[in-house]
Amino acid sequence: MPDPNKAAAISRSDRQQCWDARDAYFACLDKKKIKNPQVEDSSACSNIEFKSLCRQTWVEYFIARRLKTIQTEEYMNRGFVESKKPRTDEDLRRMVLKRSA
Repeated sequence: MPDPNKAAAISRSDRQQCWDARDAYFACLDKKKIKNPQVEDSSACSNIEFKSLCRQTWVEYFIARRLKTIQTEEYMNRGFVESKKPRTDEDLRRMVLKRSA
């Protein structure tokens, strides 16, 4: 008897349909400049096909990964402040001597 707690294996074709639906949904969100469909009004983009072709855990994962990717890209696009050269032992010694003087 099959274990009801174990999900059935998904075929390659089913996975591809899920990924295609995800890509279409995310392309619509990108076009409408919607970052987080769970918070912002995303009624302009239908996620029915995405949710029906993908497992719920996959939907949650893909949306979380999308949000993390957007956050990372925004962080990277802000730019970094160039740090000074790494401190050497000699630099640290000078700092200690300067403080004690």
